[in-house]
Amino acid sequence: MENYAFFVEKLGILTATDVSCYAYDQFWDIEKYVGFNPVRADSQIRNQIIEQTGRQEVPVIHIDEFGAVFACIRRKDAYFFLGPVRFLPMNLFERCRYFETYGGNPKTDQEVPVTTPTKFLLTVQLAAGFLLEREYDDDELISKNGLDKLMNPDYSDKQVQLSIEKEEEELYHHTYEEERRLLDCVREGKTKEALKLNLAMDDEVGRMSSNQTVQWKNLLIVGVTLCTRAAIEGGVSPAEAYRISDYYIEKSDQCRSATELIACRNRAIEDLADRVYKKQTGRRTSSYVEKCCDYVAKHYRDKIYLEEIAKALKISPYYLSRTFSKEMGLRLQDYITKVRIERAEDLLTYSDHSIAEISDYVNFPSQSYFGKVFKKYTQETPKQYRESHRPKEST
Repeated sequence: MENYAFFVEKLGILTATDVSCYAYDQFWDIEKYVGFNPVRADSQIRNQIIEQTGRQEVPVIHIDEFGAVFACIRRKDAYFFLGPVRFLPMNLFERCRYFETYGGNPKTDQEVPVTTPTKFLLTVQLAAGFLLEREYDDDELISKNGLDKLMNPDYSDKQVQLSIEKEEEELYHHTYEEERRLLDCVREGKTKEALKLNLAMDDEVGRMSSNQTVQWKNLLIVGVTLCTRAAIEGGVSPAEAYRISDYYIEKSDQCRSATELIACRNRAIEDLADRVYKKQTGRRTSSYVEKCCDYVAKHYRDKIYLEEIAKALKISPYYLSRTFSKEMGLRLQDYITKVRIERAEDLLTYSDHSIAEISDYVNFPSQSYFGKVFKKYTQETPKQYRESHRPKEST
């Protein structure tokens, strides 16, 4: 395999394309030109491309849902991956979803390199010619991979046209400094400042869709995704932060207007910033207690046993119970109940699920017991709580 390393590495330098060699269930050490590569990080897309390679004789050209383009050439038991590249720059929405799906970091990982279809086809042809000792023309690679409509001759013209449009609209996009200020506010738990800045930035928002509802749905997903990462950096546990993110993004599917989407987005940012503030101003806890709370956040819908958590943390149940009570000011079982009640409060406020469904979802043995415990914590029945906390736009 080493015989091909020199060629593959120089091809990557020449074309500014990440080239990887995967053989015997591991990647060979070839220099990378993209800081983050899904085929290295995500076995699902890697296996998908490998399976496609086994079904056709010509090199595979695969385009994922985010417009990232990969090629794969098989030589005996080795798979040579080229890419990812893009034929158009990613917008902010695509970038966030791309890294969220594959596990990268949109703040630190590099952009996916942008090239033209012609240059990428030439890179694939050069690699295939060397590795397989066979020539493949453009038409064969395009037709066999079903890319006739996408990789057409006028694509470069469309790229130039889109670039011009992007430049004209650049004045309407948030500046990097404004976005960083918003994320800093969430990271520092400054709820009022975050909401004020976010609302002011709405007046300058760039167009991501000609449809207003789609536009604000995209902005909600982008905003919540970025603020979720900022909240984690501010001290909120990943399990709690991603649960909040998933909840509001799922909630956005029920919104029918731009007004409802903006309200949902603002509530998500407020929620995340509030939790950072409470975390930073609350009592300090040990790593064991932090991990215990994180475990509860992930498993509150299941039966939770002290012994299981202690085993996962590799400490004794007695020590965990005593440490948790001392640092948190309540027993672990009471904390679990508190988390379940808080989750039920969210569902009663923002979902249309019945009280019985919510009771079952947060793992109470019966609706009557759920109502009794819920009233003990909130001084209201679940029905009363829903009626008094339901957002106006939902009624």
